[in-house]
Amino acid sequence: MNLFRKPVFSKVNLPVIIIFLLYCIFSVIGMLHHEMWRDELQAWMVARDADSFFDLLRNLKYEGNPALWHILLFVLARFTVSPYSMMVLHLAISFSFVFIFLFKSNFCMLHKLLFVSGYFILFEYNLVSRSYGLGVLLVFLILSLYRDRRQKMMLIFILMALLANTTVYGLILSGAFALLLLSEEFFTEKAIQVQVSKKKTVTKQKFIFQWPLLKPAFYAGFLIYITGAVLSALQIYPEPNNTFPVHSPDPLFNLDRLKLICANVMNAFFPVPDFSGSHFWNSDYIHWNSFGWTPLFFMLLVVIGLITLLTSVKSNMIIRVK
Repeated sequence: MNLFRKPVFSKVNLPVIIIFLLYCIFSVIGMLHHEMWRDELQAWMVARDADSFFDLLRNLKYEGNPALWHILLFVLARFTVSPYSMMVLHLAISFSFVFIFLFKSNFCMLHKLLFVSGYFILFEYNLVSRSYGLGVLLVFLILSLYRDRRQKMMLIFILMALLANTTVYGLILSGAFALLLLSEEFFTEKAIQVQVSKKKTVTKQKFIFQWPLLKPAFYAGFLIYITGAVLSALQIYPEPNNTFPVHSPDPLFNLDRLKLICANVMNAFFPVPDFSGSHFWNSDYIHWNSFGWTPLFFMLLVVIGLITLLTSVKSNMIIRVK
């Protein structure tokens, strides 16, 4: 099923228009009552106080994020010193990705309403002016172009390079998009007739491996994406004397860091807030980092997932030998 399609504006979809207008109204009201957080103003001041583009890059050495959001703020700060302009910019970004989702996706009306009224789309990626909303916009742009990817492959790779320079999550998502595009070039889908009994034959879809004949535009676009991804990784990589957000510089790969990562991933996939106190936001009822067996349990889930994935791929793959 194609999740994104070309918009049909000849047919007036009144419920979608109403949902979009309500989203915009509530967003403006929320932004008017939103007190900017420290991390929002931190990005603004870093961009505002940079004397030049290269000065901006030097100021970002200890931020831990790629530069795309700060570059937009740097350009904006050349015209105004008011941080409220950043809020207007972020509203334009959130309105854009909600517009794409409402008018170009094939989800039913209920799913659209639930999506735009959820916590992340209505608050976190909307009222909080950070680079996450920009990443959502780029993801939705890529998805909206995916149906015509053969004709717009270069544009998709450029958007993927920009996505990689939003956040570390954008870098990971862009890598997933790159693997998807590469897999489509190396694997073709073909209907195979399988005889399950003497009188019954069923049709199954098989993936056939073959070496692709890639066009120069694909190589050029992929090179643009790889360049963007490498630049993002270089910006994210912490400085040797960086003590934020840890108390002291640690080696990038160590056992304690691995345990913390496993606990954070478990908290992400099992989000149970702690409602025992008055401030339950961003809290966890299950403290995975307090269990010594959390890394082993996490690794077990990863192994089970990989076995399931590989079994599914093996049963649907044919290697073409010439």
